[in-house]
Amino acid sequence: MKSHHDPESFVQCYEIIKEQLDKEQYNFIDQLSQICQTLIWGDKNNDNFFDYFCDQNTLQIYQQLAQTEQRDVVISVIKSITMLLQNISKPTSINYILSHPALQKIITQDYNFQDDEILAYYINFLKGVSIRIDKDNIQLFFNLKFSHFPMLMRAIQFYNNKENLIRTSVRNIVLGISQIKHQQLRRYLMNFPFVLFYIQFSCYMRNGLQSINDLINEQKNQFKIVKLLLDDQLDIIYFLEDFMKSNPDLIQVLTNSTLTYGFIPAILQFQQTSIKFLLYIMIQIYKSFTQKDFLDILTIILLGRNSNIKSFVENQNQASKLVTYTQNSSMSYQWEQQKQFIQIYSQYVFKNGVIDGQDIFASIQQYQAEDSQFPTQIKTKLDLNFFIQFINDKGMIEELKNISNVLQLDMVEIEFDESKCPSSLLKQFKSNNLGDIQTLKQPLIPQIFHTITQCLKDQDDTVMFLFLIFIKTIRHQKYISHEVLAHVGLITPDKNLELYQSPQCTEMREYIMDQLLFNLEVGSPPYRLGSFILMAQLFIDLSRQDLEKLYINEDFKQRLYQIIKNQVDKIYNYMNNLVDLGYIIDFFQNENKTVNKNTIGIWPIAHLNLLFDRTEPGKCQIDPKHNDSVYFLEPTNQQDKIRRDLLNLMILKYLGLLYLDYSEEQKVVIENPNILKPETSQWQPGQEYDVLQLKVWKYKCTLTWDKKYENCILIDDKTHLVIAEQIKDNLYKVLISVSIKITDEKIERLKLSQLHVSYNVKQQTILFDLDFPNKVVCEDVKKMIDKYKMEQKTQEEQIIRKYLKFIY
Repeated sequence: MKSHHDPESFVQCYEIIKEQLDKEQYNFIDQLSQICQTLIWGDKNNDNFFDYFCDQNTLQIYQQLAQTEQRDVVISVIKSITMLLQNISKPTSINYILSHPALQKIITQDYNFQDDEILAYYINFLKGVSIRIDKDNIQLFFNLKFSHFPMLMRAIQFYNNKENLIRTSVRNIVLGISQIKHQQLRRYLMNFPFVLFYIQFSCYMRNGLQSINDLINEQKNQFKIVKLLLDDQLDIIYFLEDFMKSNPDLIQVLTNSTLTYGFIPAILQFQQTSIKFLLYIMIQIYKSFTQKDFLDILTIILLGRNSNIKSFVENQNQASKLVTYTQNSSMSYQWEQQKQFIQIYSQYVFKNGVIDGQDIFASIQQYQAEDSQFPTQIKTKLDLNFFIQFINDKGMIEELKNISNVLQLDMVEIEFDESKCPSSLLKQFKSNNLGDIQTLKQPLIPQIFHTITQCLKDQDDTVMFLFLIFIKTIRHQKYISHEVLAHVGLITPDKNLELYQSPQCTEMREYIMDQLLFNLEVGSPPYRLGSFILMAQLFIDLSRQDLEKLYINEDFKQRLYQIIKNQVDKIYNYMNNLVDLGYIIDFFQNENKTVNKNTIGIWPIAHLNLLFDRTEPGKCQIDPKHNDSVYFLEPTNQQDKIRRDLLNLMILKYLGLLYLDYSEEQKVVIENPNILKPETSQWQPGQEYDVLQLKVWKYKCTLTWDKKYENCILIDDKTHLVIAEQIKDNLYKVLISVSIKITDEKIERLKLSQLHVSYNVKQQTILFDLDFPNKVVCEDVKKMIDKYKMEQKTQEEQIIRKYLKFIY
């Protein structure tokens, strides 16, 4: 059998294809695949294969096949070219394929894009072509005379495809092409018609955000759908961030487009927008973006207190309405119907606004026969409005003017209205022309920050949690300018101490601290542990006078003192119940030390579950590995509830140590992480003891454990259950020594002289039985153990009460 890499076999493939085409048949899919595989092999081993590929003008054959309606043939052709572009490495071979006229026709061919498989292969094909385009060969795909980039315009038509893989590929194509350093390409990317992509992409983002918000407001079981939609929105954010990074000359256009057509109309509609979703998506944006101007403008809009901002947001909502945008079609496609306008305007753009009369006359005279109103004389320099006459839809003319205004691009000559352009907001800020600053005692203008803080009074734990992460994220964002952070009152002392100590920043800090104390004072319903940790974090951060000193006023001190007292009283109430007291003792023995400075410093994550009230049952525990369950899981039973309240008390205790005037004696007691030291036993398993010499009281018994031990004794010990086996005379070897705090003893009903004992160690249950001479002895032993347990619990209760008293 001949190898696929055999020249005869390779030639035979062409003969079969030609023979089939002559018969108008298409049974040659295997031959197309073999040609491709042989060429890839030949690229590294034998150049003759590619020479034959060229001699046969194979790309021309591919183009003819791509025009057929044979689905499998079309897919095979597209796959073959894609594989060649991805796998061949010789520059001459690559240049031949890229420069062949048939490739452009294959790119612009109208395929059945309703077929998902054809579309997927086609987009992958475009991606393969785009990867090979650079500044040296871009003229093969980019028509410099008419400012037309067919491959790129075709790709962006699928920006909103239902398949995530296709949307991602389109973004990668745009991102890759945009990174090519080519002067005319730069102008193309920031002028009409390509700027329509930024607008429709922003509108697509807006629609996605609105859909997510609607699903959240419905509060139905739509978690998986929302997660998919939200993942796409996060991909959009990452794409915009990468696009701005690689195209700094496009930052203003992208910022204006994203805010006007995307975020502002989608998010800042408070009658429809879920506060939870608003906070959640803003957290993601501030965590992901690094572009300073974008973040500055967004921060001013969200948190600025100037009188002009409210009207600015209203103007943006009006400007975001478009005639030519629909969810299911491309704006670019609609505008491409205005062919005269696109072609003539493009030449104008690519000659920097100066048009030679002869050149433009030659390019447009073909339209004169169709339009008798077309001018016969062309001026050396034209008014931009000259081109509007070639648009046959008045609505589109107004839209073009509106887009020019929003993006601040000279697409047509208009008198710019800065109230419709987000970037103008930053200019007004820098020139101190944003209007009067409203005090925090007045309703904030716009009502954004005020609306959020008012929602905190509803005592919604999720809103509180997201609000705290939102404020914390902004304060620690590295790319917001110091001036803007100071303007909204959220700058940190390490960034600029002078601005941090300004009256406006001080007022904002005290306002937020007041809100935090208010929510801590209410105390019911209780907040989850994550919210308490975040409140403590933010309260400490906001109380800094400088990089070292902490300070709160006397009013805040008294309120904090009362909050701590109320929490202590809650624990006292629990202690009135013996079962609850047992839970409290267990906490102080095992978990008191888990809340410390490191715990307070943990920065939690805003989890998607928060938007759906999908808090799953589970323990609300401190996890040193920063497990999300620390913050989201609510108590499922009384023990978990008490445990949560005790952890909250430990957080409040930490705040008390920072701000309240504790004496040195109080500090020593409060800071002790082990107020209930575990009792140590003198009886160690495996060790041998002379019980007569030690003079201990003992009960004879038989131990049934891993096996039966006949000659055993139960040693009278106030803290531990100790069983030892007789070795000889008075010499005994300890088999079991376990604290009575963790043991559970029951007299066997069917055998009253037998004591059944169980306890848990490292999530394992240990069981054993003790058989005594008679039931009287067994009852005496049970009473003795119960007595020791009660004495121990009473002593521990006294220690805990003393400790709680020291806290307040």
